[in-house]
Amino acid sequence: MKKITYIILLLIPAFYAKAQVVVTSSNLPIIKINTNGKTIGLIDKIAADISIFDSGKSENKVTDVPTYQGKIGIELRGSSSLEISPRKPYSVETRENDAITNKNINFLGMKKDNDWAFIAPYSDKSLVRDAFIYSLARKIMPWAPDFRFAEVIVNDKYEGIYMITEKIKQGKNRVNIDKMEIADIQGDELTGGYIFSFDKLKSEDKFFYSKYKLTPTLQRLPEYIINAPKADNIKTEQLNYIKKWMNDFETVMNSSKFNDPKTGYPKYIHEPSFVDYILLNELSKNIDAYRISTYFHKDKNSKDSLLHAGPVWDYNIALGNVNYCNADSHIGWAMDFNKQCSDDYWTIHFWWIKLFEDKHFKSLMKARWQELRKNEWKNATFYAKIDSLQASIGDAQKHHFARYDILGKTVWPNPQINYTYTGEINYLKNWLTQRTNWLDGAFAKFSDTIEIENNQHAFLYPNPSHDKITFDVKPKVVNSNFDIKIYDLQGKLLINTNYRIDSVAAERITVDISNFAKGVYFYNISENKSLLTTGKFIKN
Repeated sequence: MKKITYIILLLIPAFYAKAQVVVTSSNLPIIKINTNGKTIGLIDKIAADISIFDSGKSENKVTDVPTYQGKIGIELRGSSSLEISPRKPYSVETRENDAITNKNINFLGMKKDNDWAFIAPYSDKSLVRDAFIYSLARKIMPWAPDFRFAEVIVNDKYEGIYMITEKIKQGKNRVNIDKMEIADIQGDELTGGYIFSFDKLKSEDKFFYSKYKLTPTLQRLPEYIINAPKADNIKTEQLNYIKKWMNDFETVMNSSKFNDPKTGYPKYIHEPSFVDYILLNELSKNIDAYRISTYFHKDKNSKDSLLHAGPVWDYNIALGNVNYCNADSHIGWAMDFNKQCSDDYWTIHFWWIKLFEDKHFKSLMKARWQELRKNEWKNATFYAKIDSLQASIGDAQKHHFARYDILGKTVWPNPQINYTYTGEINYLKNWLTQRTNWLDGAFAKFSDTIEIENNQHAFLYPNPSHDKITFDVKPKVVNSNFDIKIYDLQGKLLINTNYRIDSVAAERITVDISNFAKGVYFYNISENKSLLTTGKFIKN
């Protein structure tokens, strides 16, 4: 058993805390923050001192020499979490000794940067829901927030277990899209990169409105909040560009031709990222999915002209940990939120639902779900990941729940209570088992039918593409052999693959081009040695 030391000092009347707790050692890293008498606020970061005790051994002690000491800027973060929880999440910026200049560090071993979020789990008594989804996302997405658990002491007061995460921002170690400068107001430089979101609007945010109202009963225009470039740096030309880009996309999605392979959504979105993003939110039945803490990013056109979904963020009231809008039930789609809570201020915008209900997109979701369930998303893998997260927290949870006396008590929006930490973990596992069973059956009902319009016999998408291209092919006769060949500009044959189709039903062939250099490539498709079609595509 790893050694733990904590001292109960003073009983206090607050409903959430049984006692003050002093932590002198822990199996987790310990972080001490000293604001030197200043109050941590919501608007401007204050300068403070930070000491990190992270020996890499089984026990960390505050009496040891800190493994890192330095200056930080710190402020409160979040919206709902500040209103409903006695715990305070923080936004932390690591700084040089002048307490002004940003300083990139490997915070708790994460990749170098200077912006960090201190997430404060409260209603999620498992403490691991965010971490679980981030772990899954990091396996299937180009980037998702890395994280570490730590015990945090602020001004000599123990504040519990925090999940320290990378913040969503542009950067080579974060969302790796082109950085926009103030001078980037025309040409290719104007086209990206942007990060923006559906979220709760704050007074300091820069945003633009959608062209379309949320629903016939909710006569308001949803806001897209700009996250990169930063609000105090973004130029009018840049804001106008991404606004027009999204308005054009929404106009297409509002049309009867929204799913046209050439002019519809495949022209605008990176389908694999949207599929993976939706599957993560449906797996967790995230009550906020698609409407709050919902991020998108777009690089400049010369690199990648398509809109990507993600990164993921904020799953503390997902995975069965919510008691409204039927979200605790393992049955049903998170995408059906509007049917469950039609009068909510933040409903799901129309184009998400049209995308989800499209036959072609549903076939992509089904194929991806079934692929993941064979490997990364087996139930046994889920349980092992949860066990690993629980083990990493270890006995430090005893400190946390001595500080916050909430085990066995209802904390909004818990659908049920469990009297032990192990009970919370078991509830999460059991809910996940029921959820995956339902999703297996629900996705099995999705059609595999692939529709190719206008009597075409082959179609390629997305174009441009970043990692995979897909050919929808429809045989002219039964028992056909399809040959797909891909060439570079010099005519060098890069891929030569054969695929047999035993019927005249259309089928989907996906080709991995992630190792291709950026540029233009040519392809031809033959059916039974007879040339069917030729074309070109762009790898970005």
